[in-house]
Amino acid sequence: MEPILSTEIMTGLKRMGNPTLVNDELFAKSLHCGVTTITQTDFTTGNLSSIASGLSKGDVVKEGHCALLSLFVESARLDLLPDTLSVFLSSKANWPQTRCRLLTDAYVSSAPKIQARLASVGMHPPHVVNVHWNLNHNIKSSSNEHTASSMVSVQLETEDPSHVKEERMVKFVCSLPELQDMLSKLKEALRQVEHIAHLGNV
Repeated sequence: MEPILSTEIMTGLKRMGNPTLVNDELFAKSLHCGVTTITQTDFTTGNLSSIASGLSKGDVVKEGHCALLSLFVESARLDLLPDTLSVFLSSKANWPQTRCRLLTDAYVSSAPKIQARLASVGMHPPHVVNVHWNLNHNIKSSSNEHTASSMVSVQLETEDPSHVKEERMVKFVCSLPELQDMLSKLKEALRQVEHIAHLGNV
């Protein structure tokens, strides 16, 4: 198993691993900045700006910073082994072995913290437990024109499954056509889910 990253992220990784674009000192600073950004809640990205400012390749550093964060998160999510990550970087991003080793060392020391941060985000969206709605009519009249429109006020009462006592109201207003469009999309999504579930039981 290896990280699945977008083309843009892979481009950023390739540039970050290229010694002609990012020298060793800048690479070490960027790596430290990436690890600190993702593991410390009170860290500000101002340090990245100080690293990248005044450089002719400042955009490369910023792009590489984003790519490093994505790589760390995806690798920690998959709980990758350091050897797997090293092979991925050398074969798919053309990193030299010295940089692969520096990154995997940083990954090993920071992976537990990243996984703890990911766990705190939560994996379950709130459940909708009740719906309240009102149909409101807006009427405008004058001597020359008469217009009328209907709007629907919807309140979704949600409950976080990880915190059962925590309730939240999601409120929005839409027109009748917009509400019908949303309902048709929900029905289509339900049909798709039921179809997939049926295929899984076959």
